[in-house]
Amino acid sequence: MTSITRQIGGISLSVKLAKKLNKSGETIPLHEISKSPLVHVSVVESEGNETFDVTIIAFIPAMLSFIEEPESAIEMPLDHNRNSIFLQYNGIFRLQTPIQTNQEDNALLCREFELLYKTSDNNIYYDAYMFVINYGLMYKNMQKAEAIVVMDKNLDPETSRGTVTTSTGST
Repeated sequence: MTSITRQIGGISLSVKLAKKLNKSGETIPLHEISKSPLVHVSVVESEGNETFDVTIIAFIPAMLSFIEEPESAIEMPLDHNRNSIFLQYNGIFRLQTPIQTNQEDNALLCREFELLYKTSDNNIYYDAYMFVINYGLMYKNMQKAEAIVVMDKNLDPETSRGTVTTSTGST
């Protein structure tokens, strides 16, 4: 896969990998899937620039509908016979949490991402995918985040699932 890079909202996003994990022709029943994406983030230091590799394991419905590429998203191609899904960057928000933080109100500053796709609501079979993305701040004075939130969002109908993931550095 050729790396796809796009600049969105002050960050540079690159899709390094989009790979189907289950065998071709084999799907995973709804009752066996995780309800949220599984996410890991790690700091990558290169030439004095700090970037982040984000590994996402997501269960995507086996049957997808076409969607136009959203303005603030990057395409994550699945395979030759399927439509793509998109990773949308929504910026930073404050997530209230019972976890002790450096903020007075115990909120985490989070970067929010959404895996966007469109499918009917009667899907009972899914495919497992691994996505690896890299992102970095384009400007040194940009606000840093303490965590990322990755949501799984079906554009039709409105059903969303998500995971909050923290790293050892500021993301």
